[in-house]
Amino acid sequence: NASAFVTHLAMALERVRKGEKVVPLDRGVYEAATREPTFAQASSCCRDIRRILPQIPEAESEYICTHVGVLLARIKEGGKQ
Repeated sequence: NASAFVTHLAMALERVRKGEKVVPLDRGVYEAATREPTFAQASSCCRDIRRILPQIPEAESEYICTHVGVLLARIKEGGKQ
C-alpha cells in the first residue's frame, strides 16, 4: 500500500545516508514483478525517482519498483492504495 511505499522510501534514504548495505531483493520476487502488467509503468516511475534521488542504489531501486508496481496494480483494480 501507499504507506508501505512511503515508509520504504524513507528507510531507503536513511540507509543511504548511513552508508548501510542493501540486502538485494530475492531474484524470484523481482522476476515475478517484471512479468506484471504494471511493471513498465512502475519501472518508469522508478527511473524518475532515481533521477531525483540518484544516490539510491540499484538494489534499493528494485524494492521501490516492486512497491510502485503493487500500488499501480491496486489503483487499476480500483482497490485501496
